[in-house]
Amino acid sequence: MYRKLEEKDRDAITDAIQEDPFHCDNPNFTSDFFYDPNSQSLVFHDEEGDVCYLKVEKEARIHIQFKEVDKDRIRNLLNQHTDQMARALKSQGYKAMTFNSPNPALVWFMRKFGFRTAKDEFRKVL
Repeated sequence: MYRKLEEKDRDAITDAIQEDPFHCDNPNFTSDFFYDPNSQSLVFHDEEGDVCYLKVEKEARIHIQFKEVDKDRIRNLLNQHTDQMARALKSQGYKAMTFNSPNPALVWFMRKFGFRTAKDEFRKVL
């Protein structure tokens, strides 16, 4: 069972974070993290009480198919529009942009826009 997170849950989340060896030393992982207005947070519980707190964020998964054109056209297009698209998505409440590619040159190039290889992230396709 679950319910929407409420302000009354703040102290319990703080206690859970302080007791968790994987999160207690992370200054960015506080109860405030769960009260972000651009996300949805839930409290999962059973008959004995609360079990965990879950935050769901909006993330944009980007898929790109380039035409067989001069690589300078591609670089120019990405230089002109990647940051603009990121700002537009952020203004709509998105927290991240993700893409995957087997093309090492594209992966390297996209680093200039802040893309980084993800560590400790796991994905389930819905």
